[in-house]
Amino acid sequence: MSSGAVSMTVGELIKWGVVKKTWVPGERKDFYAPETSVWKMVSRVFRERELAQIRGAIETFEQAIAELGKRDKKRVKVLVDKIESLLALARVGDALLSAVLDGRKIDLGPIREFSGA
Repeated sequence: MSSGAVSMTVGELIKWGVVKKTWVPGERKDFYAPETSVWKMVSRVFRERELAQIRGAIETFEQAIAELGKRDKKRVKVLVDKIESLLALARVGDALLSAVLDGRKIDLGPIREFSGA
């Protein structure tokens, strides 16, 4: 690998909290140490990437429903219903992932509603 590719990869690993920069006394170059807690690594990725994706989807669904609400309701009713279902599912995902990351008890009721159980 080129030094540029390694530098970019290490930068991404630092961004995701997988490695951290450390210093060795008497050394001028950078050293890196891995994160030793798997839960910290996984939860950071979930919090930074997955939760952001879910919340972005929620925002998009809300905007689509608001925009469709300005149109002839009879013509867009089916579409609005489908988007509202996706919005509800995204909110369940947000609540579930947030509960897991915060160590809270998970309410399976909303999940059962979507699975038909």
